[in-house]
Amino acid sequence: MEIHKHKGGSNGHAGGINFDKLVANAKSSGKAEDMNALYKSFLTLDEWFFVTAPKSDLENPKPFIGFIDEQPWLFIFTDSSKAHAFCTANKGFLMEDGSSYFIKMKTANAIKMTLKLGESGVYGIMVNQGENGWFCPIAGLPQIMEHLKIDLK
Repeated sequence: MEIHKHKGGSNGHAGGINFDKLVANAKSSGKAEDMNALYKSFLTLDEWFFVTAPKSDLENPKPFIGFIDEQPWLFIFTDSSKAHAFCTANKGFLMEDGSSYFIKMKTANAIKMTLKLGESGVYGIMVNQGENGWFCPIAGLPQIMEHLKIDLK
């Protein structure tokens, strides 16, 4: 895993995809095709981003796993600006200079890691945690990928 530093900026459109719009469409319509479009866009991104606390071991960084209703959740972001926005909104993630650290991983490797974390007891994923975020139990990812015909190469 490679760690990166973010100071702000960017338009928040991962790979030219506006995830805020996809989430809004899926929430407002409730249609399966809109949910499919959201998940397909997410699962076929080139890279996923994970925040890490500033006091982490920078030589061996770990993605942030937070607890919601006493369940462990892996926090995943579609781009570095969404990861940085999460760090800005939540105490303990920003460095003194206002920057944040994040891990960038190829999506296929990130999915494999996520599934292993699920086997180790992590319950689900929180994607783009915030106003236009969404979530999924890790146990549901293989079925979603099969339904959308997404193969980890």
